[in-house]
Amino acid sequence: ASDVYKRQKLAEFFISNVFSIKTIIINLIPSGLKTLVIPGLKAVLNNPFEKATRVEAAAAYSAMRSSFGGALKAAAAGFRYEQAILTRDGTRLVEGELAMKGKLAGAWRIFPRILNSSDEFLSKLNYDSFVAGRAAAEAVIEGTEKGLKGKALDDFIKDATTRALDAAMKPTTGDELVSPIINKGLNLGLTGEDLFKYVEREAMRDPQALRKGNDEEALNFVRDVLYKRKFSGENGASKAALAYENFMKNFPSIKLLVGQLFFRTPIRVFEEGIRLTPGIQFLAPGFLKDLQGANGPLRQVRAQAEAMTSLVVASGVMSLYAQGRITGDGAYSDYKQQKNRVDGPQAEPY
Repeated sequence: ASDVYKRQKLAEFFISNVFSIKTIIINLIPSGLKTLVIPGLKAVLNNPFEKATRVEAAAAYSAMRSSFGGALKAAAAGFRYEQAILTRDGTRLVEGELAMKGKLAGAWRIFPRILNSSDEFLSKLNYDSFVAGRAAAEAVIEGTEKGLKGKALDDFIKDATTRALDAAMKPTTGDELVSPIINKGLNLGLTGEDLFKYVEREAMRDPQALRKGNDEEALNFVRDVLYKRKFSGENGASKAALAYENFMKNFPSIKLLVGQLFFRTPIRVFEEGIRLTPGIQFLAPGFLKDLQGANGPLRQVRAQAEAMTSLVVASGVMSLYAQGRITGDGAYSDYKQQKNRVDGPQAEPY
């Protein structure tokens, strides 16, 4: 076990050394764009003429705006404690618990900490947006059935949304709020009275930022947006990915040999790329079932959005190619090469 731990520390050392400011920007762009686009796109793909759909989108964007300050505080907590606080998942890049201990180790992990901080910021926005939008849509239907109209209906929707957001962040256990602080304290090498004082001091800093989300559907939505969803092991591809990930956790030194320092996020990015590729997307595991609605309405909307996006991209490329505004990869074909030899000064290669 000690040998595995040493290899984990070595892998963490190298992982912390491969990132830069450019990595942080690249990490933010796709997830940030998805955060902004998803509520509106979801409304378009559902029935935008239904009031429930419009209210859901409006509530989602309103929740984003309202939770912006809380998201900044969550980002600060994520940077300070180096953990995924909202989801309580293992760190995305290290793919597990932190191995290197002490203040110097925390300084060495500066870029992974910034990446984790940006993830916490987007996690909070997406989580609140999802919960508020769903609650608002359900409240519209319920309020309409009760015969509410105008201001009475608006107040009913607002009250339902507020209660849903509070319930989605309500602590379920007494030590839930302080567990990230305890983990960080142990990582700093603190024990006994020193650890107790550290936990006591940090717990008073910002308790709201330490709350864990307890709505599993919303958490899975967040994981999808940030490419963090765990492998389910439900089909062949997922079983293989899960087995490989577990193997890498047990033998972290293999990461250094093959150059694959982290695994889950690149696979999730690749998976989304396949699902956005025209034609090829139908070979992606689970895509057809998602499109048919077999895995729930949320995943169906996602598949519909991916299918629509791929169709738009393919149509745009075909149109530009037909107009001659774009060309192929620029490589010479046999015909072009022969044409150049005949028409140009280059002699025939006899």
